[in-house]
Amino acid sequence: MIQLLFPHFRHTLHINNNARRSILGPDGALTKSLLGLDGVMELMRRDLSEMTYSSLCLPENIAARGLESIPNFYYRDDGLKLWNIIQSFVKAVVEHYYPSDCEVHRDTELQDWISEVFTHGFLGNKASGIPAAFHTVEEVVKFTTMVIFTTTVQHAAVNSGQYDYNSSRFQFWREFFMFV
Repeated sequence: MIQLLFPHFRHTLHINNNARRSILGPDGALTKSLLGLDGVMELMRRDLSEMTYSSLCLPENIAARGLESIPNFYYRDDGLKLWNIIQSFVKAVVEHYYPSDCEVHRDTELQDWISEVFTHGFLGNKASGIPAAFHTVEEVVKFTTMVIFTTTVQHAAVNSGQYDYNSSRFQFWREFFMFV
């Protein structure tokens, strides 16, 4: 599983770690926000307690919000195409290493990984829908697809727009003073 996920985490973990330090740290940018760091952390705690597995899986997220038939919704249209491509790739790889549900059940490292994600990443919140264990090959495919989609497509959708404003200090200040 590490070989499948590593290319998708390689740079993201480093970027997120730096952002956590510079934005959420004791001297980070959020200490100067209206809510202060404690207020922002409380908002994040509340959001995490309401986050669901379905909200992280694009097809389910789109369906739950009733967005299937909105015309010209390019995020949905392109996102679902990419979700399906990622899922097809993940399925081929996972089924190669786990030809049966028994293989999934017997892989203690895989079970320890999802247990750690459930316990530490989602604080053991059963209402989140995040699996505490994998029972089938299909569960591994779905979860791994969600992880890769989130660290690639979703990360790019949320963060790539910042590049134009934050790639150089000159550009940042130029844009900043246009609105002051």
